Amino acid sequence: VPPSAEESTALVAYGDMGIWENGVMVAQALSTFLSRTNSSSSSSSSSSSSSSSSSSSSSSSVEQPPASLVLHVGDLGYADGDPVKWDKFAAQVNPYASALPYMALPGNHDDLDGLSWRYNPRPFYRTFRWGRLRVIALNTEEVAGLQRDSAQYQWLVDTLESLEFEQPRPTVVVLGHKTLLTTSTGHGGGNVPLRDLLVPLLIKFKVAAYICGDDHGYERALLVHPESGTHTCLHLLVGSGGARLDDFVPEQPSWSVFRQKSFGFLRILSFATHVSAEFFAVSSPDVPPTVIDSFMISSGGPHSEVKVPVLLVVLSVLIIVSFSVYLFRACLRLSAVPLGRRSLS
Repeated sequence: VPPSAEESTALVAYGDMGIWENGVMVAQALSTFLSRTNSSSSSSSSSSSSSSSSSSSSSSSVEQPPASLVLHVGDLGYADGDPVKWDKFAAQVNPYASALPYMALPGNHDDLDGLSWRYNPRPFYRTFRWGRLRVIALNTEEVAGLQRDSAQYQWLVDTLESLEFEQPRPTVVVLGHKTLLTTSTGHGGGNVPLRDLLVPLLIKFKVAAYICGDDHGYERALLVHPESGTHTCLHLLVGSGGARLDDFVPEQPSWSVFRQKSFGFLRILSFATHVSAEFFAVSSPDVPPTVIDSFMISSGGPHSEVKVPVLLVVLSVLIIVSFSVYLFRACLRLSAVPLGRRSLS
């Protein structure tokens, strides 16, 4: 049963793993990490009592909810149709994929028949609620299946429109394998046709984050509105599961907030009141994963919660100033009228 919006939970996301040495390393590190954090979260919550020491233990458990879902955003084992590679990959992730729900999207190195049979039944795109999150998973690999006149695109529009009536409003994240915007050199800065198709929708419907792989590495960027130039949606590249890492271009534009050529995984923390995230870098199976980036994920986009209050403050100040000027002028007019005339009136 998916956790409710009031429950604290965590999701793990990554892409582009493969069955090479580094993919094995990330899978082993993640397995150990999930075993440790989930068991500590369970023991902390179960040991909660009326003592003050248990109160601090309980507060720490709130900050570290157990993971309840793994998201693999494409390019699983790089099987390319080879059933032996599929089996090796399954054994590689089995320690945690057998204990937690494992949601996999198609990537360009995943034969769709093999993926459909093992991990994700067709048509590959779907949506579900998980804690405060509304997860929308797309199939970006069948190009003809994601055009404006396609069934998937219409389904996406209908799904996003329906969220306007969902209360409380969830924090919406969209998953896809293809990168939309990046400084990685892996695929030329992102898939431009897909970017032109999706970004207007993501911004219009206040999607909080788009999570993807395809390029290999980690980057937190801001999608730019094609007309206003404002940033209202996070672009999280997590193609860091184990495939050979790509370089980044030397220059780092303002919309690229954080980037690192590193293996690892993203952990999304969903609480009753907010959603946050942190990226863990993995450098060795013997060294615990290290947090190198952490941030908040807003239900209305990463900056909208700042813009709306500022606008309200400005409007409030203008109203107060205008009313004060009106009262001041009224007092001046009243003071200029003789006392006798004031009493007659």
